[in-house]
Amino acid sequence: MASHEYFNGILADKSKGVFHGPHPCPPGAQKPTPSRRTRTCCSPTTPTANTKPQLEIYADDVKCTHGATIGQLNDESIFYMRARGIALEKARRILIHAFAGENHRPCRCDAVA
Repeated sequence: MASHEYFNGILADKSKGVFHGPHPCPPGAQKPTPSRRTRTCCSPTTPTANTKPQLEIYADDVKCTHGATIGQLNDESIFYMRARGIALEKARRILIHAFAGENHRPCRCDAVA
C-alpha cells in the first residue's frame, strides 16, 4: 500500500488554518509506505496555523513518514527579486504562487488486494 499526501496552505492577515488528518494503515496492509506532509506559508501579520499530520498504524511491517512546517516568505528571496526591479507585492505574489504550485505531482493510492 502506497499513499502520498501533500498539503500546502497559505494564510494572511488574521486568518486561521487548521489541518488535522488521521491517515489509517489497516491491519491487513503489510509493508505500507504512506507519507503525509503539510506546509503552511504565513504572512508576517497575525495569522494562526495549527497542523497535526497523523498516521494510524495497525500493521507490523511499515515504512511511514510525516511532517509539518509553518513559516513565512523568505526575506532573501524577496530582496533578490526587488534588486532586479520587481515590486514588493508582485515579488510576494510570485513566491506564493510558486509555493502553492509545488504540489502538482499526481496523488497515487494503491488499494490493498
